[in-house]
Amino acid sequence: MRFPSITLSLFALAAVLPNIYAAPFQYADSAGLQRRAAPTFHIKGKAAVTAARLTPLAHGKSTVYRLASWDGQQNPGYVLKIYKKGTLRKVEIDGLERVKQLVAVDETLKAIVMHEAEGVTLKKLLEGHTTGGAELLKTWKPKIAAEAAHIAKTYGIYHIDLNKDNIIIDLKTGRITLVDWEHYILEGHPGFKDDAASIQKDLDVVLSTPSSPASSIGSKKSHKSHKSTDSTKKD
Repeated sequence: MRFPSITLSLFALAAVLPNIYAAPFQYADSAGLQRRAAPTFHIKGKAAVTAARLTPLAHGKSTVYRLASWDGQQNPGYVLKIYKKGTLRKVEIDGLERVKQLVAVDETLKAIVMHEAEGVTLKKLLEGHTTGGAELLKTWKPKIAAEAAHIAKTYGIYHIDLNKDNIIIDLKTGRITLVDWEHYILEGHPGFKDDAASIQKDLDVVLSTPSSPASSIGSKKSHKSHKSTDSTKKD
């Protein structure tokens, strides 16, 4: 005699369950969550609508987003970098401006909009190679040195922190982009180089060591002393 009531209970439970579990399944898409959580910033009166977050949550220095749109332009090929600590580094802004990677700066938000570098880092490219990617390095080092030399000759600025994290390679096009322009030497100062052969010798040393501030081509101290002659504001 209890079967009808059990059956009824099961039907009632079946009707209730979708309402109980519907909400969690709606948010199972992590990419969707990221899109909803991504904020919009206003940089110098222009709307910067963010898309994917490119830095991990634990990153303490800054947060970088790819931009879905900039001032109404969809998929502009820009990224937004917002500093969490300290202030904007004028030395980095000047470097980005020289190499034509800078789009906009907002001192109040401590934010920089810049061109996005397409591709993967050299560090990522070398991952998984038992020999440390010796053959890949043999192929890419001359090309990296040539690009650094081209930039130095064109813009009068020599990147002195060419570690594996600061070299972006687009495997589809072969294009190489140097990023993180906080450490460099300007033309006319000691240590400036614009010939590929000489730069490749520096790369031989730098790329044989783990990526770290200590693996930079030049020292931060010498960099600051060179830069201070070109700016009235200390970084």
